[in-house]
Amino acid sequence: MDDGVEKGCFMFEHIEIIGFFATLLSCVASVPQAVKIIKTKDASAVSTETYLILIASYMSWATYAYYTGSISLLVASLLTLATSSTVLALKFLFWKRAHVKSAVLVFKTPHRAVQPISAIERVHVAQVSNQIQ
Repeated sequence: MDDGVEKGCFMFEHIEIIGFFATLLSCVASVPQAVKIIKTKDASAVSTETYLILIASYMSWATYAYYTGSISLLVASLLTLATSSTVLALKFLFWKRAHVKSAVLVFKTPHRAVQPISAIERVHVAQVSNQIQ
């Protein structure tokens, strides 16, 4: 035994269990965020920058794992990359929907919050709405 550095079978198994547990936690870390976004249809509280950094990190780890031949690290990196990418994709999906919906609401609203509509604009709106009908 060399100061506890020996890679005996017993020691190796405990370390692997810790590694698998860490992998499991990393893989499911973004799942609650994704579930919340899907349920509430709101991703405004998600930090785009944070998830971009996480995705870059997981891609780097996956590249490292591939070139060092670490299958367990590669699988973990790809799974965490997938869950984080899902959250970021949901953020963009619901951001786009929210902005399209608000644009439609502004278009359909007969008044403006900041400026009153002018008489010329009223005539134009009436002409356009008559042409549509």
